[in-house]
Amino acid sequence: MSNINPFDKCPVYETNNLIFTKVKEEDAIDLFECYSDSITKNRMNNDNCGGVWDTRNIDTVIKGIKGWSKNLTIDFI
Repeated sequence: MSNINPFDKCPVYETNNLIFTKVKEEDAIDLFECYSDSITKNRMNNDNCGGVWDTRNIDTVIKGIKGWSKNLTIDFI
């Protein structure tokens, strides 16, 4: 088992259609576009994390990204 914390050095997985990587503040505009779309909006937060994810403006998304970054620190042994 690796002792590397993926939140310090997040792996990147890439396919022909998608790139999976740690979310960054620079992603806020693209995320806002997705989360504020009327079709996808009703499908968001289906991950059972609780809380309300209402993205009425870009500031909400930026605040969310900052919160994720703070809360995703895990010690790996």
